[in-house]
Amino acid sequence: MPDESRRVLRAFIASIGVGLVGALVWLTPVGPGLEASFGLGALFHLRGVHPVTEPVAIVAVDRAATGRVWLRRTAARVNPCDGAQVGAIAPGPEWVNPPAPTRLSSWPRCLHGLLVRRLHEAGARVVVFDMLFRPREPAFYGFDVDADDALFAAALRAAGNVVVGHKLEQDAAGPSTGQAGLAPLSRDIHDAALAAAPFPLPEPRDQVRRAALFFDGEPPLPTLPAVAFHAFVDDAAAGAALARAVGQAAAVSHRLPLLSRTAALRQHFVTDSSALMRVGTGAPDAAADGLFAALLDLVSGPAVRYINFHGPPGTVPTIGYDAAITGDPASQTLVRGRTVFVGYAESAQAEPHDDHRTVFAGPRANMHGVEIAATTFANIHSRAFLRKPPAYVTALIVFAAGAVATAAVLAGSVSIGLLGVGVLGVAWLVAAAIAFRASFLWLPIVGPLALQLPLGVLVALGWRYREALQQRARLQRAFANFVPPDVASRLTQNAQALHTLRRRVQAACMATDAHRYTSLAERLAPEALLEFLNRYYEPLFDAVARHGGFVSDVVGDSMVAIWPEGEDGAGARARVCAACLSLIEGADRLAQLEPETALLTRVGVAWGPIVLAPVGALNHYEYRGVGDAVNTANRLQSLAGKLGVRIAVSAELTAGLDSVVTRELGDFLLKGKSEPVHVVEIVAAADRADTATRERCAAFNDAVAAWRRGDMAAARQRLEHLRLSQPGDGPVNYLLGRLGTTGTRERLEIPVV
Repeated sequence: MPDESRRVLRAFIASIGVGLVGALVWLTPVGPGLEASFGLGALFHLRGVHPVTEPVAIVAVDRAATGRVWLRRTAARVNPCDGAQVGAIAPGPEWVNPPAPTRLSSWPRCLHGLLVRRLHEAGARVVVFDMLFRPREPAFYGFDVDADDALFAAALRAAGNVVVGHKLEQDAAGPSTGQAGLAPLSRDIHDAALAAAPFPLPEPRDQVRRAALFFDGEPPLPTLPAVAFHAFVDDAAAGAALARAVGQAAAVSHRLPLLSRTAALRQHFVTDSSALMRVGTGAPDAAADGLFAALLDLVSGPAVRYINFHGPPGTVPTIGYDAAITGDPASQTLVRGRTVFVGYAESAQAEPHDDHRTVFAGPRANMHGVEIAATTFANIHSRAFLRKPPAYVTALIVFAAGAVATAAVLAGSVSIGLLGVGVLGVAWLVAAAIAFRASFLWLPIVGPLALQLPLGVLVALGWRYREALQQRARLQRAFANFVPPDVASRLTQNAQALHTLRRRVQAACMATDAHRYTSLAERLAPEALLEFLNRYYEPLFDAVARHGGFVSDVVGDSMVAIWPEGEDGAGARARVCAACLSLIEGADRLAQLEPETALLTRVGVAWGPIVLAPVGALNHYEYRGVGDAVNTANRLQSLAGKLGVRIAVSAELTAGLDSVVTRELGDFLLKGKSEPVHVVEIVAAADRADTATRERCAAFNDAVAAWRRGDMAAARQRLEHLRLSQPGDGPVNYLLGRLGTTGTRERLEIPVV
């Protein structure tokens, strides 16, 4: 597979992998939990406060209102609210305020009866008490609690539009038939109210996101906002129209007809999945104002829904309890035609018993249950509950975000990819905010924007970084064919820093030459010669690399290699000697395999200080060693050819080494040098040399030593003996030739071309 196709395939796999990781996370409870905790709040704050246009209001029982309501200290036991007044200051010393608003259960309920009458006179369509009116023990109150309940019940019957709160007992196993699991209510109030229903909320200070409209059971149990809305639409005949449409009687056998009717409608749609398709448009007038459709959505839709909060606490139109009791004109105007929720709603400081966090509320501005109930009612009325796409759609969105982000960064340049990811993120956030504001559609933003886009970018950048490392490694391997590994690494990190690559070292420099190369080049075509040279250099380069050197220069059949080991003793020099022997062995092996192109390779090695640096100008540089040792190595390989040996090295290289067998070649004044060089031949590795080889080398060394002492007769005798055993030995013939021309002691020196 081509490299480009392989890269595209890997990028595709990475994109799919990132997308799948995010999608799988969002199909577990973790993803929806993150969206609810962070994404939902972000969307609400982007939208801001949404004015309440639905017919709903709140009568708030708070400290300020309680401080302006006055009751007589010596109120009549039958009617403790007789003569109740409202004002900023006490009418007299015999007047007191009701108990604190956090102790609503201690209030005389006749006060609520006064409130109901005022709200009824003002034209409130439905009154909903988010309070629990339990039976009371007379001994704990200074008035007749039964008479007090009767006064409140009379007001409820007269109004005929009051729904009161109920409570699910904490030990109830769950929703059950009828009122099982519900706390007891005062009988008079229970019978006089239009309906009684619970509205359970999480524990105090837990965040509220959803509202229960029904507890589905046999039959279903409606909650307070659902019953309140059914009461609201009854006057417009929408409820009766819906009951007729589904074939339900307007009245059913139940103590609270409205609650039963709401439950029966819900039961019909829960048990009959095709009922919704058979329902017509109902009464034209009700359908026209949307109440019929809202009621149909209430009884046929999900039992639990996400609340579409209008804003922070206090957003729902609110009047004080005291103002409502006095019949304040502004208050009467506000409540006319609305559903009015009555309950504790302290705006300055939330109380622990009815204190809930929402997406808008802070730690000291939490929202009370009465406002949550009123907001839920408004959502029912306008069908404005938040809508979530199906789980698979959310997973697809999250998948697409991760895949696109990863692909965008991997496809082209990183900067353009990052810009594209940023534009994509902003576009999705804007689209999600518009959908949330316009159609209450809750699209995921934490998954796509906070998880998948960063994850896709990080994975893509990591992938690009990995590719860069791989490319750098390839470049480094390529450079390593021409320069040492450490130099290759520095070049791949900073190709501009050529001036930093210069260093002075004590090094071994090797020069090689192939005998008969010129005639071979004349016989072969350039392509064939090239292929042969690649085969020829393979064992040579391998020998150099295996023993710690690097090839710095190749010209035709000649190679220069360097061991920049520094002055680290015999170990470095031993590796160079081993490389010389391995190189010759590899070259000879190739010559045996290809006798028609066989070349005789000779090696010269010098030891000394050199400078390693890029050499060149303009746009062409070569990394090589510069110094006398490089020149001396070339002269030594030429000397090897003159003497007929394979490896000629300066004596400093082998001094003190016992890993190789050597023989002295003498002192030679090489071409261009002013001082003679002590030259030795590396004959074999010590562990591979046989006895005959060692003896011949020792005899030759004795002859050279005799020559140095001036004992020419002994030198000639030993050399003649060696020539008999090795007639073609080059150094032996050379020295005998020199003795034949001079016959006297002299320095062994030859010109080197």
